[in-house]
Amino acid sequence: MKRALLLLLLVGCACNKSKSTETPAADKPVVVASIFPLHDLVRRIGGNAVESKLLLEPGKSEHNYAGTAKDAKVVARAKVAFLIGLALDEWTEKIVTASGGSAKIVELGEIVGGKLIPLPRFEEEHKEGEKPEPEGEGEEHHDHSGTDPHLWLSIPKVKQMTPEIEKALAEAFPESKAVFAENRKKLDGELDALHEEVKKKVGGMTNKRIITFHGSFGYFAEEYGVEIAAVVEPSPGKEPSAAYLRKILGAVAEKKPLAVFTEPQLDPKPAEVLGKEGGLAVRQLDPIGGVPGRDSYELLMRFNADSLAAP
Repeated sequence: MKRALLLLLLVGCACNKSKSTETPAADKPVVVASIFPLHDLVRRIGGNAVESKLLLEPGKSEHNYAGTAKDAKVVARAKVAFLIGLALDEWTEKIVTASGGSAKIVELGEIVGGKLIPLPRFEEEHKEGEKPEPEGEGEEHHDHSGTDPHLWLSIPKVKQMTPEIEKALAEAFPESKAVFAENRKKLDGELDALHEEVKKKVGGMTNKRIITFHGSFGYFAEEYGVEIAAVVEPSPGKEPSAAYLRKILGAVAEKKPLAVFTEPQLDPKPAEVLGKEGGLAVRQLDPIGGVPGRDSYELLMRFNADSLAAP
């Protein structure tokens, strides 16, 4: 039943418009990327040799996306589909399958080396008397109990992805191999400079304890020396229980964090309530970007560093 609904969504409803997947130019080969940070990396390495199209419309959450008819139309023409994997954006593979296309799937999260951290686990994820919804029923199920998939929020881990993007593009479009190599080399230099910039900004913080909205900033925190004192929504989009919020207030009293942070893709109300009850400043961090002012990977990372380091 669930698969039938997905197929209906992808092959019907041609009126459902997505700014992120406009019909690509007919004279350029097409590749797709699941989320904006990947899309920005792919389009910059691909340069003028390929047309990179973004599936997840900026402002939407990657945790409950299902795809549109326009996505399927674009994906049907793509030769490569880039995604993180690690249970974050598996909907990309479903769109490829349902579109009838033959895009090669490249899961960049699978090739990143070094320490992969677990998503935060909490005892009070469900309201009193409420049972977790069984897998396969209700909304699309996402496994948030395993490895943290938000690898792109560590610039050194992104630098592990760029050679794989170059390699996948070169295999698909060998005639442009030299273009991809040159663009990747330039991008890597820019990422090195960005890494030093973010380290300097965050390193100047006097209070590095924060409360994030959901478990998306673990790699950023580990890379740049930030302590995550608590997380407002252990399950993205699922309002935390009153008991769980009381536990966070206890962490606020004990650790005196800098602020509680909302995310633009999710309802900010729980964080705003926590800020009011705990006497905390409420700021914003953005794990995905793609909107004006955060429409490049550098601008996204600078936005987050500036939000943390603001007086």
